[in-house]
Amino acid sequence: MIEQTDERTIAGYNGSYAIKGNLGGIPMKSTIGMGFRADRAAVQLWHSPDRERLNNIANSIVFERSMNGWISEEFRFSSKWKAELGLRIDYFTFDVEDLLPADSNHIDLSGLNYQSLAQPKFNLIYSPVDNVHFFLNSGIGFHSNDARSVVLDKANHRLPLAAGGEVGTQIRYGSLLFSVAVWMLELENELVYVGDEGTTEDNGPSRRRGIDFSGRYQILNWLYADVDVNYSKGILLKEFFGEKLNSENLIPLAPRLTSTGGLNVIRPRGWEGALRYRLMADRPANELNTVTAEGYLVLDAAIGYRWEHWRLGLNVENMTNTEWNEAQFDTESKLFNEPEPLSELHFTPGTPLAFKGSFTYFF
Repeated sequence: MIEQTDERTIAGYNGSYAIKGNLGGIPMKSTIGMGFRADRAAVQLWHSPDRERLNNIANSIVFERSMNGWISEEFRFSSKWKAELGLRIDYFTFDVEDLLPADSNHIDLSGLNYQSLAQPKFNLIYSPVDNVHFFLNSGIGFHSNDARSVVLDKANHRLPLAAGGEVGTQIRYGSLLFSVAVWMLELENELVYVGDEGTTEDNGPSRRRGIDFSGRYQILNWLYADVDVNYSKGILLKEFFGEKLNSENLIPLAPRLTSTGGLNVIRPRGWEGALRYRLMADRPANELNTVTAEGYLVLDAAIGYRWEHWRLGLNVENMTNTEWNEAQFDTESKLFNEPEPLSELHFTPGTPLAFKGSFTYFF
């Protein structure tokens, strides 16, 4: 067994300023913004059979700082057409202090590196009538990386690219609001965390394609229903925006079908509550789909009573006491009496039937 700890201190700021004007008779809105964030993380990984710490596998102090600046220009060509152009620049510094001594079993992960990236975006919205909107969104961004991996590649000063786009529609009909979007996302590096070693592995570039559906309906003035359904498929590629690998091309643990939804009673005073579900279908646990990460359907409920400045509440998690897996991975393990390790599904059981009470004072 392993034990992971992450003690983190975070500080940051985000701010923006907007001004309206026109360009050649076209109404526009200009917004500029900036922000920064500083993290100090003490990250440890222990070998801990029977919940007893035996030896330290990873022990690092990570200082990660970032600054960003961005500008957004929104143009309203008519009552039906609107476009938005944007550009954001991020700059990161990564500073890792490895507290473990370097030897034949451990590489010193200490180091300093910086990475940056300019990220453009373009959005277009067409509204033939007030309650119908068609949209196209596209842009380039980045995905997070492990600071301990970044400092080992000191020649690379560009954040890993992420490029995506979506087309869809949003329609409101009376008390019903729903939207549908088809999307694609390409990652330059599909990073996989290796829990037993406390490191990340680069599986190469990847592509995800999917469709999202969202619905909201006000049944009564105090009763609301909502549902979200998402389907996607992810594959590993030979190169960024290239063809898929000939074999072992599935992204381990990438969700296929997910959904959430339920009924909500919302009132300014008196009784309130909710009955909700969480669903995740089976998905591949490795690149060949020879091991399956099991899906689940969990029901939750909540009830509360609010008056003036007070609220009493009771939450019921997993009200049917369903057995489900929360975290699960296809990794190797070996029992004491087994000659060779086996690669199979390892998991952390999900929360069983649980009750949580709350008392809130509003001021």
